[in-house]
Amino acid sequence: MIEVDIPISLPDGSTLNGNSVVVIVGPNGSGKSRLARQLTSPRHPIEIVSASRSTRISPQLPVMSNLQARQQHDGQRNQARSNPWEQISDFDFVLAQLLSDDSDSARQYRAAAKAGESTAAIPQTALEQVDEIWQEVFEGRTLSWKDWAASVKNESVPISEYSASQMSDGERSALYLAAKVMLTVTGSILVVDEPENHFHSSLAVRLWKSLQARRGDLRFVFVTHDLTFATAQSDAVFLIAGATSGLQVLPIELSLPDELKRDILGAASFSYYASRVVFCEGTFESYDYRLFNAWFSGRDTVVAPVGSCDSVRECVRAIHNGALIGNLTSIGIIDRDFRPDSFFQHLESSVHALPIHEIEGIVCLPGVVDALAGHLGRDLPAPLIDIVHSSIDDAAILRVAYERWKTSMLNELQDRITSKPGKPWTEESLRAHSQSPLFAEKDTSSAIFDQELKVVQSTAVSNDVQELLATFPCKPIAGAIASALNESVSGLFALVSRALAAKSGSPLSALGQSLEKALVLIELPERMVEARS
Repeated sequence: MIEVDIPISLPDGSTLNGNSVVVIVGPNGSGKSRLARQLTSPRHPIEIVSASRSTRISPQLPVMSNLQARQQHDGQRNQARSNPWEQISDFDFVLAQLLSDDSDSARQYRAAAKAGESTAAIPQTALEQVDEIWQEVFEGRTLSWKDWAASVKNESVPISEYSASQMSDGERSALYLAAKVMLTVTGSILVVDEPENHFHSSLAVRLWKSLQARRGDLRFVFVTHDLTFATAQSDAVFLIAGATSGLQVLPIELSLPDELKRDILGAASFSYYASRVVFCEGTFESYDYRLFNAWFSGRDTVVAPVGSCDSVRECVRAIHNGALIGNLTSIGIIDRDFRPDSFFQHLESSVHALPIHEIEGIVCLPGVVDALAGHLGRDLPAPLIDIVHSSIDDAAILRVAYERWKTSMLNELQDRITSKPGKPWTEESLRAHSQSPLFAEKDTSSAIFDQELKVVQSTAVSNDVQELLATFPCKPIAGAIASALNESVSGLFALVSRALAAKSGSPLSALGQSLEKALVLIELPERMVEARS
């Protein structure tokens, strides 16, 4: 169908023009459903599919005319608008309307055929389209309608046919939603609360893509907390729901990968109760998240692990660009890794680079080691600097020098490729600009390696533990320190996380205070921010 412009007015009076899908996200209790019911349109009807929808199908559907079925369906719809939190039981009437509409069309087709008239102009019925959608979503299964009752024929199981009452929750939900969508009046705004109910995320995406493909004359509004479903909507407008802020547009670059969109949406939805989001590397199982979730222990801050350093920077930029999200601020925390000093000179001020190679270096910091050893009542068998030095051999020095050289070369190549040629543009000037001499200059490449090797060799004999932790991978160093304390690295991180989160007066509170003093020295962002006004 041809897409039409269907403007939607938000509660604050702003308007969303066009026909693109609108997705409303927010945590439980943020008022998503209530706010969605406040959407209006000057010229277009609004149809609401409640989250509290019953998918029970009677063994025998009520036999009634198309008019009667429509009236019953309208009555249930009006009741749903008046009592939005009560469960809606309109399934039988929806299916009855499908069947009666199909019967009317069949009579029209039969009359035209008997009169020798063309039947090509008779449109496909809603029931026929529902049947097609069903087969697209549930491959190998077909709907069957007989004696005003629905059943399913399944080609892939020994039981070849079963009644509507034996359908799974997902099958009944798909049938209900498909019928509701196909019966919605052209030009309507269809607000669907929790469109993913009873579905695996991939199945929900498949169903709604099939429905949207057939109803380009509608504008879909999805109210959801399933971020996988939300980010699967192409060219969507995202709205963040807040109990006090209402519905706010979240500008997200559509070209971003779905994974990043999910991270950004999830973080933005925290604005319901938090004023700051901290993006870090890793996953919810990583040391990064466990440590920072304990460090930023106030309700004002949430920690969101988003994978790589680049993802951290993208998420921070997205939140900063989306200035409409109340007063939600964002910061990022990244490891130093093998990056050259020049990388950090151009780093965004809202992204904090740890002064250690990787997160494992946290339990290698002198102040942290002293605090842990004192709490455990154990002494290191050798000075900390000796343990660190023993973890660095000639192979480690060469590997670090090589990785730093490689990173420097890649950065320089990227700078040369992305730099803009001077104007005016001519074929000769563009050719000259495109002929990068980077890899042709062997002396330059060797000089960079020699420089990095010299820096690493000099650092390897340093007696400054933190300087060593900034340059060399920290996993083997952390392993050596943990072994010296008769612990594992994961055990030390668990102890650090519990101590940082410990309340005053608990057995771990003294350790937590000592650890906090040690971590303040590496300039971690402040643990708490002022509460929202």
